[in-house]
Amino acid sequence: MTNLTRISGSLHRLTVRVCSTSPLPFCRNNVLYSHSFSESATAVRCFTRDSRYRSSNRHYASSAHKTVRIGCASGFWGDTATSVPQLIYGGKLDFLNMGYAPDFVLSLSPFIKDISKKGIRVVSNAGGVNPLACGAALQEVVQKAGLDLKVAVKDSLTELRMADSEGRKPLPKTVHSMNAYLGALPIKRCLDLGADIVVTGRCVDSAVVLGPLMHSFAWDCNNYDLLAAGSLAGHLIECGAQATGGIFTDWHTVPDWDNMGFPVVECSADGSFTLSKPPKTGGLVSFGTVAEQLVYEIGDPQRYLLPDVTCDFSNVTITEIPDVDGGTVKVGGAKGSPPSGDYKVCATYMDGFRATAVCPVGGPRAVEKARRTAESIIKRTQRIFKQLGLEDYAEVNIQVLGAEDTYGPHAANTSPREAVVWMAVHHKQKKALEFFSREVAPAGTGMAPGLTAIVHIHVNGELVETHREAVSDPSLAEGHDPSLRSEEHSPTPTDLPSGPHTFRLEELAYTRSGDKGDSSNIVVEQYFQHLIRKDQTGLPSVKRYELPGIHGLNFILPNSLGGGGVASLRSDPQGKAYGQMLLDYKLRGLPDLKSLKTFLLAHFNFFSTASPKPERCAKRREEGTYYFQRGDLLEVPRTLFTHFGIYLGDNKVAHLMPDILPVLTSNKSQIQKVVTNKRLLLGVIYKYASIRVDTVEDFAYGSPILLNTMDTTLRRQPLAAEDVARRAEKLIGHIPYSLLWNNCEHFVTYCRYGTAVSLQTEQFCESLKSVIRDQRSVLLTTVIGMLSMFFLGIAPSTALPTFIIPFILWMAG
Repeated sequence: MTNLTRISGSLHRLTVRVCSTSPLPFCRNNVLYSHSFSESATAVRCFTRDSRYRSSNRHYASSAHKTVRIGCASGFWGDTATSVPQLIYGGKLDFLNMGYAPDFVLSLSPFIKDISKKGIRVVSNAGGVNPLACGAALQEVVQKAGLDLKVAVKDSLTELRMADSEGRKPLPKTVHSMNAYLGALPIKRCLDLGADIVVTGRCVDSAVVLGPLMHSFAWDCNNYDLLAAGSLAGHLIECGAQATGGIFTDWHTVPDWDNMGFPVVECSADGSFTLSKPPKTGGLVSFGTVAEQLVYEIGDPQRYLLPDVTCDFSNVTITEIPDVDGGTVKVGGAKGSPPSGDYKVCATYMDGFRATAVCPVGGPRAVEKARRTAESIIKRTQRIFKQLGLEDYAEVNIQVLGAEDTYGPHAANTSPREAVVWMAVHHKQKKALEFFSREVAPAGTGMAPGLTAIVHIHVNGELVETHREAVSDPSLAEGHDPSLRSEEHSPTPTDLPSGPHTFRLEELAYTRSGDKGDSSNIVVEQYFQHLIRKDQTGLPSVKRYELPGIHGLNFILPNSLGGGGVASLRSDPQGKAYGQMLLDYKLRGLPDLKSLKTFLLAHFNFFSTASPKPERCAKRREEGTYYFQRGDLLEVPRTLFTHFGIYLGDNKVAHLMPDILPVLTSNKSQIQKVVTNKRLLLGVIYKYASIRVDTVEDFAYGSPILLNTMDTTLRRQPLAAEDVARRAEKLIGHIPYSLLWNNCEHFVTYCRYGTAVSLQTEQFCESLKSVIRDQRSVLLTTVIGMLSMFFLGIAPSTALPTFIIPFILWMAG
């Protein structure tokens, strides 16, 4: 099936129903026509063991607190089953968000008694296309457990009127399904009626958080700033572990993936909230992890369209709260305005069949073998189709994974000795793809050597009240017009300073990418030009939106996913890797990082609420506190070189310093004093140093501290933090020193990565090589030699260097 995107439906009425489940009624067949309906209905059914009017005496945790805690246990169908017990027993929850079908019931049922005992209420959009069946399955679980819980179901869309708008495509005749993304009000109503478990069909992900908040705090549906704040909380946790370190740009800094923590928001009645994870779990909650999730799949951050509210997230701020295990952030700044009169609609229609074959290929020239194999299979099946009178493929996609095909002209390593061929084909007839499927396996004996395993993926209740939801007209709401852009916080464009330096984007920014239909949220036009399908509209192929609250940019790249979702034949149909690919993008003509930061501080106040890259300085000077962790690698830029150290905890840093004093005295109190420039210079000359422990302040010596930036520069996986610190502690003492071969950078890289390297040494050697290769050095040394003979006289001490040194440089150049 193919996604039909950008269809808008107009919903005018929500019907709320509560009914008994003895026996369980079957939902009548809903008839959905293509064009001419004027209103819609959403039914809410409540399955209970007793009378539909009974009151519940259960204690709900949310009613006893000034804040409400909501945890998200799954970001997609198939998420880990370990998240549910983690949040139930460690999250101190009032509400648990879950999804999706079909694993929802299986994940929930083992813990249903503990959920009831703890007073946790469950809200999930796991109903899929048959929420009534999901509700019935849950009620069966509840009855078997001997519990008295209400299960409410938000039923399916029954009527729809297409919004009149230019540029909309007519519905295909083969429409298979159509779902409107509904909002939080039906969920709130279910909870108001006493539901313990709420199951919805298709609804926006953030609504499963906003609904409980509206219920708990009795938020008015016209208080759009509060609705935007609740929607922001839901948006940040809707993808589960993506907010707690999952798929984070700096993935190497995230600990314990095997015990990944899942997100919990703690919200107050005024809309403020914090985001954290259960204690003693893996993952990371930081400015970076949450900022990445903020921009994930939102489109225009000033007009993020939801059924209940139009959100402005452009000035959202994220502030790290210190001294919390695993990290916690405070989030605020969301603004809201009335929602659109339209609802987002997802429709699927039958568009033929597709098949995908994946095959590893090994050995020399693996890429060439893989590509020729795939092309030969396609060519052979095309000949078979012609002989049988079948049409040609509607579309073919061949990629060689490992050859960096997705990178297009930016590919760097195109000759690996292992590769995977990806063949995806689309045809109107299933019979044709059956021939394709049979012709893949023969390649293992009749085509290239080195083909290994071949994998085929063949694609083939009673009504008691009615709740009416008015469709708001933004033009009628005084002071609220989501079409108007706020100029209040728009920064004035300022040209960046220039310089001789080049940086990879990974050194400067966080990235995250995702999809909306056939559009990717991220990217830069020229870098991904090879992935864009051109259309005839002449519209710009990239849209850029700014988020000054987190110093971010969001790029929308239409027509870049080959159709997107199940309609795409590409190996990355949702553009999840686009952000990672963009990290290799090189920004040229920039000043050094220190100068760039000074400029940004002066013009943009980028580091006022948090400290994103390029220089994440963990010190708050006015408070005198540091937020380092044991095993962190600290860097202090100096005039000529950068100084390095390993943080040991308790405000202590182990670092290597050239020092002459240990040669002259054994008095430990004198040696432990801060190394002066004279001691350091004499230590360099005498080639003697100490690996010593100083306070962070003495180590920094008044300069800013950079944190773990070498992880990105070296692109190496660091050792476990405790191992790093222990390595440093074992080396404390006096050692020989070499400016090039045994310096402070060698010390920290050995401790953190297991191998001693020095980028500064490599840079010095490269500079020295460039001097040697420059033939002007031959002329310069010859002139100096001639001058020395002229002033000092001709002697072996002046004549020999005059001839030998230029000769050596000449031969080496």
